[in-house]
Amino acid sequence: MGAPRVAATIVLLTGCNQVLGLDQTGVVDARYFDAPADAAAACPGPGVEPRFRPAYTQIPVPDCSSYIPTREWGKAVAYCPSLDIAEGDDDQMLAMATTLPPSDRYRYPRVSDDGQLLFVENAATTMLDIFRRDGDTWSYTRSLFDASYRFMSNPTSTSPRRAVQTDFNGTSYSLLELEEQADGSWSQIASTPVSDFGVGAIDQPALTSDGLRVTYIGQVTFSQAAVFLAQRGDLGSSFANPVRLTTVPMLPGIETPFLTDDCGRFYFSALRTVFYQTSE
Repeated sequence: MGAPRVAATIVLLTGCNQVLGLDQTGVVDARYFDAPADAAAACPGPGVEPRFRPAYTQIPVPDCSSYIPTREWGKAVAYCPSLDIAEGDDDQMLAMATTLPPSDRYRYPRVSDDGQLLFVENAATTMLDIFRRDGDTWSYTRSLFDASYRFMSNPTSTSPRRAVQTDFNGTSYSLLELEEQADGSWSQIASTPVSDFGVGAIDQPALTSDGLRVTYIGQVTFSQAAVFLAQRGDLGSSFANPVRLTTVPMLPGIETPFLTDDCGRFYFSALRTVFYQTSE
């Protein structure tokens, strides 16, 4: 059996609003209210924590998680049990995505910002399946490694593309970096111990489209986890300067965090839906 993933289970019991602080901040439901326009945002420098306003905008995607919006393609992809892999315009309702072959066992979709490549965990085979978009259809291309105990990030929009993946070798955790090859396969190009990220284990990493920032859930102690951000100056460098995000909801209670390229929005799944915060 593979190592269990870091606990980041959505809290559904009484008191879950207190975990997220929703009672204190209020929730703006995007189904009924127009969210205010975001001010121009920019990511802070290495080692500086991006900070977010203490209010949450709810996206009308009930019972969904693993949500990734895209700025270049303009659509979002998520996992919704009633729809399987779902997609739709950013911050709007989702519909079932067309995947070939179709399956009700796909989960944890991770899409590139240009909307051309999709990683999906196949619960039936435990493999990571790769799809490419052809018009409105996602077509299967190949499968990679056992994904039952590994979590793959979204692919970048760089050329060649990059992605990062959690791994456990039986004694320690690491974060692997992979690069797409000319034939569409993916090869490991780096392995970094999670101690370099300031944590004991890493789960659910997500990359900005340029591959220069990674957001992840990090295990701080045996019973405590938090969301972190690490950066690098170019694709030839290692991630460094990890910072804990202190203005996002605490864990347990949220999952699949995602930071936009400009650090202007922080998306997360909780309470069987998806929210975002805007930068201060």
